[in-house]
Amino acid sequence: MFNFLTGDFDAVLQVSGGVVTRLLAGMHQNAFTRPDLPSFPHMMSLRIGDGKALEGVRGFVRVQAGAPRITLIHGSTNRFRLEVGIRARYKADPGTKPLAEFIHGTVFADYSIEDVDPNCLGWRAIASQYMWIRVVQDSVRFQGEAFDHTSFFQVVVPVDPNEVNGRITRQIAWLLATRFEAAPHKVSGRFRRGSVRTLVGNGQAAVTTALGLGGGEPAGDLASVHGVFLGGAGFAVGLSRDVILRMAEPALSAIRRLATTVAVHISTGKYNPLPDIDTVYHVSTSNPSVEWHPFGSYAAIKVKFSGSATTRSVLPNASFDVEQDIVVNFDGGAERLFLTVGYRKVSASVGGPFGGAASGYLNQAIHNAVDGIAKSAAAQAQPSLDSLINRKIELINQLRTFDDQADAYFASADFTGEGLVLGGEVTLSHRQPPVAHFERIVGEDAYTAFQSWIPGGRVDEFRWNWTWHEGGTPGALTSKDVFLLRRPEIVRSRWGGVLSSSLGETTPLPGLDGQGRICLEVRGVQTDSTAGALVPVTARLLCHNFGLGLSLYAQSSLFLRVWRDEPELSQDVPFPELALIDARTLGSRASANTLVLSVGEAWDRRAGEVLGEALERSRRQDAGLGVLVLFRDGTLSRGAMAEVEEWGRRWGTPVLANEDVNGAWSAALRLPRGREAWRLINPVGGVTWLSDERPVADHLAKAFDETLHPSPPPSLEPVRLRVRLGLGVSADALHPSYLDLFERASCPPIPLGRLSASQTLVGFAVAGSASSAGKLQQMNALLNEAGDDPPFLVAIATGSSAAQAQQMQKELGLRFPVLPDESGAIAQNFGVSLWPTAVTLDRSGIVTAIDEGFYRERAGSCCTTGRKE
Repeated sequence: MFNFLTGDFDAVLQVSGGVVTRLLAGMHQNAFTRPDLPSFPHMMSLRIGDGKALEGVRGFVRVQAGAPRITLIHGSTNRFRLEVGIRARYKADPGTKPLAEFIHGTVFADYSIEDVDPNCLGWRAIASQYMWIRVVQDSVRFQGEAFDHTSFFQVVVPVDPNEVNGRITRQIAWLLATRFEAAPHKVSGRFRRGSVRTLVGNGQAAVTTALGLGGGEPAGDLASVHGVFLGGAGFAVGLSRDVILRMAEPALSAIRRLATTVAVHISTGKYNPLPDIDTVYHVSTSNPSVEWHPFGSYAAIKVKFSGSATTRSVLPNASFDVEQDIVVNFDGGAERLFLTVGYRKVSASVGGPFGGAASGYLNQAIHNAVDGIAKSAAAQAQPSLDSLINRKIELINQLRTFDDQADAYFASADFTGEGLVLGGEVTLSHRQPPVAHFERIVGEDAYTAFQSWIPGGRVDEFRWNWTWHEGGTPGALTSKDVFLLRRPEIVRSRWGGVLSSSLGETTPLPGLDGQGRICLEVRGVQTDSTAGALVPVTARLLCHNFGLGLSLYAQSSLFLRVWRDEPELSQDVPFPELALIDARTLGSRASANTLVLSVGEAWDRRAGEVLGEALERSRRQDAGLGVLVLFRDGTLSRGAMAEVEEWGRRWGTPVLANEDVNGAWSAALRLPRGREAWRLINPVGGVTWLSDERPVADHLAKAFDETLHPSPPPSLEPVRLRVRLGLGVSADALHPSYLDLFERASCPPIPLGRLSASQTLVGFAVAGSASSAGKLQQMNALLNEAGDDPPFLVAIATGSSAAQAQQMQKELGLRFPVLPDESGAIAQNFGVSLWPTAVTLDRSGIVTAIDEGFYRERAGSCCTTGRKE
């Protein structure tokens, strides 16, 4: 019988379009890491046009793709729409018709659900178990921007949008129909082509399919189901009232068969001359009826029937009416539908002087009989109700072919005039955090954030910012369209330096044109794993510090200062210290020669002229050379640094101005105190030429010609930790220092990660460093602000003895231990080469944050937020 809730069917399942969108986001998050689950790519690097070049387009493209979003089409049984945000960079092969280099926008496409032809090779036995989702090529549309430019600091070169977008659309349609055609997906019969229909209404969209009850396949027309009855739920089962009323059939059958006898004894009274009356009434019933009475959160099946009771005694015959409610209940906590015996009314009518007494006997007897019938009917219906609830298992199994963490549960029931709607929720895998990643592009003056992505979402913008280690103007750029940070190519000298004339108006970038720090913040939206809505998310800030690789060999650390540029400072005031970098760690990756020029407290322009002339006169074309101008500790000013940098641009030589931190450079290179000295060091760290007085240009040029080792130009190297976000740190990571502090080696390691009751923060510092002291004091402030669950803090004093570590703790007033790391073993375990560095671990020992350097603007939150990797 037709029902406005379920159409031609007894039961109907609806799954919201939001759940489907969440499943698609999960496929995007899978990222092909699980071959047993379907995936949607978040990045692709591929050649197009090989074999068949559509419209002459052939080349290489890198594409970032967001999570697909689905739009259901009302009344469709085999079609839906997808939209995907993309961002791409295309490089055309020489001699081919180019597209724009940069493409950013949204791809829209319809997909159809098709059967697999069993005559296809290999499909005869299994074709009916699969559905094949295929793109409708003429529905594909690209909407967005496409353009070329050489720099993100210069004017964009526009491309005709109509012409190029049409060509992009045709290329995408061809790729979706060929290379990116989806493989057939195995599904249960419930979800195959023709067995589902999509509906849109009541503010929701739903995939609808009929359910067969009692083991049979449902019979009817899905077009008879017109409305969405989800009511905000992730999925829902609609059950026709007729199905529920049929559950009362055992009771109706029992009532029809009811034929009982009721013994009646009536006392006529002590003083009444008539004898007592004993008789038997024979009870029979007429055809019972059943009604549906919904009350929102429950419903009553009201059974009504009448009957008669006859007797051969002097008492008159009786009639009676019965109403019995069987209540349909839902327990959300137990996910259980069940029936209970509800309100009952029995009205027996017997005439005559003793009718009241006789009706009492009849009422009680019929009441007891109906009670047993109702309880029996409720018990008999329970397996059917349990079976209905368990139909969710079929849905769960289908969901798990996309997401192995999927589950579903019923949470609510709505009893209406048409029947019952059981609403439920679908749980899927939690969303993974956004990923920020960037690196230099080999052979290009650019950085790429191509591997940045938001699992189950899309990237909307890349926010770049940079500062310089030697001072200079910081910069920032926000890009929505491209994942590159690039400036035009520049001309370098044979020594690897940037010539002043080649820079022109080009904005320099750290890591390409000098030492500094460059950071990336990735922002976008992510499909919420519970609600399916797009929610704003931001990836942890990712920063890379770049230092000039110097070939040096020394037994102890040779620190270079990283400076904080503060424009309001006088030219003659030394820069504040941001961090210390161990030059040896950079040099281990370098392969060029290094000239160390110790100048005392001031830059001597004449020394610069001698060096420049020697470089110009040298005949070597096969040797890279970097210059380190070393000032006495604490004397390098903004003005002196600017002079050194200007000298480097003039002569095209990579140059670094820094200080003889703690006198370690003088000790390692045996530099005389108080006068100029020159040291030439080969790529493996050995001194090949030296002078403790200023050479003449010809002699220095000859030294270059005779002693420089063949090598590439010096490079700007990233300062990187060995530990990374998301990696685990073992509980004995501090073991070397632990043994230095305690004589009993049988004691366990200092608690980290799983051995700690709270978050752990390990700070690496150097004694006598202003930036290290500032960082440790920031950490100390965390304890002052902590609540009931304070973090476990520990500092590692690199290069310090136990006594020196204890002195550092006392002088800074630290409320947490400072452990000595005189040999630097712990710092090497973590791969630390920049001090201070703070590493945060969660209770599982997983690295959750890394903070390098001392940034005053982050005081109070120095070490638990933001990533600087």
